[in-house]
Amino acid sequence: MSKEIFLGRFQFEDKEIRGELTCDGSNSDLYVEGEQNFLTGFDKDYLHGYLKRNKLVTLMNCLIPDTPGWSFGRGRRTHFTNIFPHYILFDAHLGPDDAVISGISFSLTDGARLFPDHNAYGRISDPDTAIRAMIEAADNVVLGKHFEIYYSLGDPHIFECALDFGSLMVEHTGTTEEPGVSGISVSNDVIFRLHFATPVKFGRAISRMHSLRRMFGVLAGRPQTVQTPKIAIGNGENTVFCEVLDVMAKDFGDASEKSGINAIGMINGISEQELMRSYVQHWFKTEKDLGPAWIRFTDSFENRGFYSRDRLIAAANLFDLIPSSPKEAVADAALSGAIESSKALFKALSPSEVRDAALASLGRLTRPNLKTKVSDWNGTLKSRYKNVFGEIDLITGAAIELRNYYVHGTPSKHDVNRLSVVFLTKALEFSFVTGYLLAIGWDYESWRNTYSGSFQYFALFSREYQQGLAEVKGAKMTAGPTQITM
Repeated sequence: MSKEIFLGRFQFEDKEIRGELTCDGSNSDLYVEGEQNFLTGFDKDYLHGYLKRNKLVTLMNCLIPDTPGWSFGRGRRTHFTNIFPHYILFDAHLGPDDAVISGISFSLTDGARLFPDHNAYGRISDPDTAIRAMIEAADNVVLGKHFEIYYSLGDPHIFECALDFGSLMVEHTGTTEEPGVSGISVSNDVIFRLHFATPVKFGRAISRMHSLRRMFGVLAGRPQTVQTPKIAIGNGENTVFCEVLDVMAKDFGDASEKSGINAIGMINGISEQELMRSYVQHWFKTEKDLGPAWIRFTDSFENRGFYSRDRLIAAANLFDLIPSSPKEAVADAALSGAIESSKALFKALSPSEVRDAALASLGRLTRPNLKTKVSDWNGTLKSRYKNVFGEIDLITGAAIELRNYYVHGTPSKHDVNRLSVVFLTKALEFSFVTGYLLAIGWDYESWRNTYSGSFQYFALFSREYQQGLAEVKGAKMTAGPTQITM
């Protein structure tokens, strides 16, 4: 959305104040001024307003000062302030607790690549004589020797998936410019439509949209930009569609061709619709447990080609956010008994920081450590593709050691000066994503044999895997541990 400025009237309880609303991405704000102190008694974080021709507007999740500034001139005092909204909603007055939203629609950067419907539009270069005659008769024209037909299949439907809270539909939204002397133009966008079986609040609708953004970013192998979001209020003929401007939205653009990364999905939304359906449904069913991990994954993933120690640590910590399994880390009865006896001794002592730290450490001994959690998550990858990933634990194990070195200063069994933060970060991210996908029936070998499996982000890691594995083995210590040299 290009920069736009709207003049309007805005409601502060029983006061209507004139203001200027600037819509300009992260620079968006509302400037208001009036003779009264319009913030007295106003404690909401949203505003309703009226723009030109009484067009409705709602400003949501606003940062509003406690008191306005003021100036004195020409014998009167003027109060003024700047208000910073997070969301600007056009064509409706809405409160954060109004459960009236029946759906939300938007497009994503790689929507057409995730759902590559090559049959949606086409061209016939040599139509038969019957078609030629029909066109000539209908339009009263004489067609030349090399005439062609460009067509739209006429079916907007691409994909549909039932969800516990409603449904997801993916559709074409083609637009055609009127044919003329300058030619003919047809453009298409892929739209994602979430329908809610029971109307929801604004915050819930936005949360679901961003969950889908993260979901499809995983498949595309790069972060997605949400474009043209709209909410639906009501159902049927009375539905009102309202444009939503997220002033803090990030624009990740399109990947550079020079990067070698292609965003065709790890699941093809056209040829693998059942698998895509399983993925979408599984995502929402596990969102309560795994949602925090996917949010953290996306936060790091949005750094794209920038790899830091913090990103390595975040990638390792993803596995700590997976709900713990009942599996015990200590199977030996004697060792387990010693741990329990030690707990009893410390519990009998007076509370202190040392006592509490000892009990916490003893408690961790009976639970799988981070390296074990990652290894368990890798289980299917290792067993099903043993010839390729049979030794992936050597890589992820080295990554956990490097993470422990950065966080706790724990000595590593590898020469940390020879370990690649970039490769080990990619390994942990690859492990996390593929472990999740394998659980819903995804097949690594089938994917690798496709175009996507050659040029997608995680496919590029697969191509680096053998060399990276050799480097990790080469960094294995034969003597005592070392530290990073400066």
